[in-house]
Amino acid sequence: MALAIAGFVVSLVCYVLYYRLAPLPSFVDGCLPLALIGVVSVALALAM
Repeated sequence: MALAIAGFVVSLVCYVLYYRLAPLPSFVDGCLPLALIGVVSVALALAM
């Protein structure tokens, strides 16, 4: 549960920063939540 909440918080921070960054950093920032949720999903699947 804590891992899912941490993923949500990081995604929310990235969303807020996305609109304040230059084009390339905003692209990277937009990809981070996708990668993070992928890692969280794999970790939860392995834990089950």
